[in-house]
Amino acid sequence: MGQARGLYVLMDLADNDLMDLLVFKNGVVVAADEGTGGCPSVTFTAEAGTTYVVELRGFGTSLSGYALQVSP
Repeated sequence: MGQARGLYVLMDLADNDLMDLLVFKNGVVVAADEGTGGCPSVTFTAEAGTTYVVELRGFGTSLSGYALQVSP
């Protein structure tokens, strides 16, 4: 087993788009911010050597732009 440590994920949106941010491990949600506005963010314990999938979900068809930040 790898060492666990806290991981912070922030989705920085260009406008006030309504977005959800989810993090999956083996198909199971381990962190989620299903926000109502602003920049969604999550903090979770990540294990070294494990693959996580970050998913951004939007409402409608408009997305003005975004940047993903991941930090320990």
